[in-house]
Amino acid sequence: MEAKELMGDLLEAWRTHDDERRHALVHNVFAESAVHHVAGENLRFSGIDEIEANIAQVNKEQIQGAGFVFGFGNTVTNHDSIQQEWDIADASGNILRTGRDFLIRDDAGKITALYMFGGA
Repeated sequence: MEAKELMGDLLEAWRTHDDERRHALVHNVFAESAVHHVAGENLRFSGIDEIEANIAQVNKEQIQGAGFVFGFGNTVTNHDSIQQEWDIADASGNILRTGRDFLIRDDAGKITALYMFGGA
């Protein structure tokens, strides 16, 4: 899977309100044994099921519940890794938080490790 397609599917997994679509997207972009680390909160989600549950919870609380919008900025690839800038905005488009993800992909292009760094 190409980096652009992977990042598009990852963003859509965070944004979609459709649980079945989210499930399909998460399984398309993450390897079964993937890990997701969230800096600041010092959280770790191990395996695709925990990762999917976290994405669903964030979606329900922040996208559906609070009306926030997730967006991606600059993407840089380097062999099997991707660095991705992102932001969270309110419904009016005011940026509330920015951050950066660093992820590692396997030979099939699926995410094996995702490191999320959030900023102000």
